[in-house]
Amino acid sequence: KGRVSQGAGEYPCWNFSEFSVIYTSLASELCIAGVYVRLLLDGLKDSSVEKLANPKDFFHALYHRFLCSADQGLRLECDSSLLDASQRQGEDWNVAALVEGDPDSERQLCVEAMAAVYRVHATAIGPFDGVPHATLLLDRTRSTALRHSLLKLLQSLLCPREVETDPKVTRVATANAAAFTSHGGVELLVDLLCVAHEGRDRTPIGGHQTNLIASTSYAEIPKEWHFYPFGPLGPEKAENRAGGEAAERYQKETGLAVDEMGRVGPLAKADIKQLFRTGRIDMVTHVWAAGMQVSAPFGTLRELRWMVGQGQGTLHPFKVAEMSLGMLEKLASIQPAVDRATKEVLSPLPRVHTKLANYRCLPHIAQLILTGEPVLVAGAAKLLSIILTHNSAALAKLYQTGLFFFALAYLGSNLTEVAALLKTAHLRQHFRGESDSTNVTGKTLADRSFLGAILPESLLYMLESYGA
Repeated sequence: KGRVSQGAGEYPCWNFSEFSVIYTSLASELCIAGVYVRLLLDGLKDSSVEKLANPKDFFHALYHRFLCSADQGLRLECDSSLLDASQRQGEDWNVAALVEGDPDSERQLCVEAMAAVYRVHATAIGPFDGVPHATLLLDRTRSTALRHSLLKLLQSLLCPREVETDPKVTRVATANAAAFTSHGGVELLVDLLCVAHEGRDRTPIGGHQTNLIASTSYAEIPKEWHFYPFGPLGPEKAENRAGGEAAERYQKETGLAVDEMGRVGPLAKADIKQLFRTGRIDMVTHVWAAGMQVSAPFGTLRELRWMVGQGQGTLHPFKVAEMSLGMLEKLASIQPAVDRATKEVLSPLPRVHTKLANYRCLPHIAQLILTGEPVLVAGAAKLLSIILTHNSAALAKLYQTGLFFFALAYLGSNLTEVAALLKTAHLRQHFRGESDSTNVTGKTLADRSFLGAILPESLLYMLESYGA
């Protein structure tokens, strides 16, 4: 009315292009491309994720925000509460405030959302160029919660929905799997399997039977770790060994005795973790345990580096191992050892099968049976059957991993996968040499089987008849 009287025009024109409503209740929520990420995940269902208008752009926007949140250069050196309203305006402040507030929490939220979106919209998004980055970050991050979120993301990248029924989804997963395998992903997942041995808060099947050879037979936590307080070359000096001046001084200061090799130990992993927290051990301190040929810096050993991770994880160690097993099985099935058309065995075998069957990975998969967790035992036996059935050289040496004894010590009732593996392997072991194992003339079943000296021959016949 005032504008009309002043000659500004007969009708006012509303500036709708800059109209917006600020909801203070949502001010702390992470909003990307018009989607409130946490609220999307809180009510997570495939149907809600399917309704995203442009899942490809949303997925890449999440990844961009994930990268921005890690930029240390965006952190403000001053207290944000001291800034006036005019200083809080603009995109630069918005990004900096998010990074300054809680970047780790935001990064975890972005990764969780990326996993949820990719699992449903793999075809629309296509192969992900950030697979090498996600793989490296899964290994190197200090945040346990972020590591678990990255594991979920990689699971979605390798095992999206309908990967077994839709050829387009299969092609996308295959591209992601190739990048993952090329950047050390197989070995990384095998090391994640070993995390299951830390799940001591859950009683394995048959844990009360302490008179059997099982993981629960050991009442005391083993002490097997040593560290070099004066460095790996410290023992070359007499003063750094037991009885030396430096060693005596170190013992008075810390209460830790140095042996003749310039090492402190043996210590349990809990002791190592406590020493790391107090600063006695850092990422460059050399450590050693039985079985290691030479000492190595603390930070280069995944087992120890992950142990001292920051914060609490969102997954139980058994769940981490279960997810890793599923991903390894999917990697092995994406490129099977036999040609899909002719059913002939491929030569050479696919990379994933070769990597899993070497001595770097095979013992860790076999030792997973020692956890006594039914899901892990069945998964490990199934994976071993997949990668060894057509790999005669590796299968012939399976007995060296101790798998047969681990399997016989298992007290669970889900024996289908274990029996199938034993049937595949027990007659093909070269435990008496290759020439003797291949010569079956005049030999009984007990003579030919690796289990012949352990089980009655009648059970071996049962295994041959009903093992699979």
